[in-house]
Amino acid sequence: MDHQLAPTADPPPAPSTTPPDSVNIGPARSGPLPSAPRAAAATPPPGLTEPASGPSIGHVVGQTVASLALLGVAAGVFLWLGKAPAPPLEPPERAIPAVSVVPATPRAEGLTFTVDGVVRPFRDLPVAAESSGRVTVKSPSCRVGRVVSAGEVLIQVDPRDYQLEVQRLQEELEQAEVSAA
Repeated sequence: MDHQLAPTADPPPAPSTTPPDSVNIGPARSGPLPSAPRAAAATPPPGLTEPASGPSIGHVVGQTVASLALLGVAAGVFLWLGKAPAPPLEPPERAIPAVSVVPATPRAEGLTFTVDGVVRPFRDLPVAAESSGRVTVKSPSCRVGRVVSAGEVLIQVDPRDYQLEVQRLQEELEQAEVSAA
């Protein structure tokens, strides 16, 4: 059975509505675009059936069995490799330390070590002098951090200023006695 297609004529070109100063590239067409001719639907030869739309039951069962077998092998390898080694039956030998023991002995000299740092006293007491003057002697106990006892001489002041003041006052007393007599 031959099918013949009747030729169809293209519709006449539509009149151009473009302004006179524009360029017209080709005729304007309306309607559907022409397409390639369709091939006739293939029919299977007699005696053959159409293929099924999805995988067959045998194929699904085969994939499931293969997946379960692979999972079983992986679990067996995991258990075989994951076994912890058995603990030793004998207790380990006691290791002898590599040190020597020396008894402690008293020493006459003390330990001396040098460190850097800042020492802050527990209490800091300001000391004020009752008289003024030039300092001539400073005791070694007068250093920061030393402990001093009551009555200990820390500083000696130059006595010349006081001796001159005593001498001046004695002369004033003598003059007052002479003028009073």
